[in-house]
Amino acid sequence: MADHKVIINLRLLYIEMSPIFPVMPDEDDVPKTFQELWNSLDRNKKKYEYPRGHQLKILEKLYEEMLKVEDKDFAISLPTGTGKTVVGLLLSYYVILKEKLKVLYLCPNIFLCSQVLKEAKELGIPAVPLHGK
Repeated sequence: MADHKVIINLRLLYIEMSPIFPVMPDEDDVPKTFQELWNSLDRNKKKYEYPRGHQLKILEKLYEEMLKVEDKDFAISLPTGTGKTVVGLLLSYYVILKEKLKVLYLCPNIFLCSQVLKEAKELGIPAVPLHGK
């Protein structure tokens, strides 16, 4: 049976054999680059026509650095309006697909969680929120 992954609270978690979550692609269908991942997403093409050039550079650098270290915890800090959410979602989804790692995408409050959830949906990245009281 195929393993399944899902974003929860925009926390990407490993979930086995749950029929409500999407089936992950076969090894041969996993995108080789972030541009391929972008092209494969069933995204809102009016809002997300193409990734910003700096986003692809940041993704490539983060991924390269992530592979070098044992502790794979990362925080992304960029100026307002530069696309941190897109970078975080794409990196998280790519790591799940390519590396088969567990990923948590954390938000400090429910409002931001709902914004990230909306952006994930518009990008075509499977997402399910989970938050406490």
